[in-house]
Amino acid sequence: MKWGKIMYISGSVLAVKENYQGYAQLLKKSCVDYMHVDIFQNDERFSPGDLSLFRGDSLPLDLHLIYETFSNEDIEAVNQANAKFINIQYETLKNKGTVKLLSKKVVGSFGIALTAETPLDVIDENINCISQVLVMCSHPGISGAKFNTDNYKRIEKIRHKYPTLKIWVDGGIDNIIAEKLGRLNADVIVSGSYLCRDLKNLYIPTYKLKYMNEHNVKVTRNMLHLNELPIVGEEAEFADIIIKMNSYRMGAVLIVKEEKLKGIITDGDVRRAILKYGKDIFEKRSRELMNRSPFVIDSGKTMEEVFEILTQKRKRTDFIPVIESGKLAGAVDLHIGR
Repeated sequence: MKWGKIMYISGSVLAVKENYQGYAQLLKKSCVDYMHVDIFQNDERFSPGDLSLFRGDSLPLDLHLIYETFSNEDIEAVNQANAKFINIQYETLKNKGTVKLLSKKVVGSFGIALTAETPLDVIDENINCISQVLVMCSHPGISGAKFNTDNYKRIEKIRHKYPTLKIWVDGGIDNIIAEKLGRLNADVIVSGSYLCRDLKNLYIPTYKLKYMNEHNVKVTRNMLHLNELPIVGEEAEFADIIIKMNSYRMGAVLIVKEEKLKGIITDGDVRRAILKYGKDIFEKRSRELMNRSPFVIDSGKTMEEVFEILTQKRKRTDFIPVIESGKLAGAVDLHIGR
């Protein structure tokens, strides 16, 4: 079954009701892309200040703020959270002009969230100050609600009128609904109760959301081919490695000799090498910096097997070389464009 495109998944951390930090780690290890946090103004459950729980080695934050007003202190607290994405619930704002003000003051990709009752003309009024729109298909902040199917038409209209605007969808999404959203070219789906149904095997609902009702999706279907990859030789200098890594923006470079993968250098390897070698790092070659035993996947594997292996290993690996008959065939980037 073919459909639109692979969508990114933002896992709603508050859907579990407790042990948010533990669930955040489960999301990270199960191929979820972002971590979604709903915050109401004066919320007794959570506030932007509580987000320090997730700082450090965690997924990029996606904040959904259901506020009436924003003080300078509120804006400062939001910015300190260092979220990658921030969506403001439009209907709850007392002053709708706040949208334009916030777009200039908050740090992160800025957007608005709209319920089904709000005319899409609101997007027209704010299109120059938003990067995404979050289409709310259930009541904001309520986990486990039913998906409102009227939103299919709304999403279709938004995509037609604004082909480059990122469309996020939240509320009652399962794998069946996700398939339809994929056909409508939605970019990100927010999942709460659907992901939480099997915490021990979180990779299963994650896979079903990304690939809907497809089975046995080979890694080669979404594989980046050799001409699309950051590849250097064993004698590459440090400066060349950094240039290559920055040009491709995949967080890694591959070291290849005679079509065989000799190792990999990730951005984490670069940071550790700088701490180890200091200014002498510029004298080092790729063969001295590379990880000679990187995680790789055979070309005969399926994407579901990849998700399962990563979860069982409790390993967070976004960029995975693909090997066929002992040679480098390509790579899978689980979060390309993130």
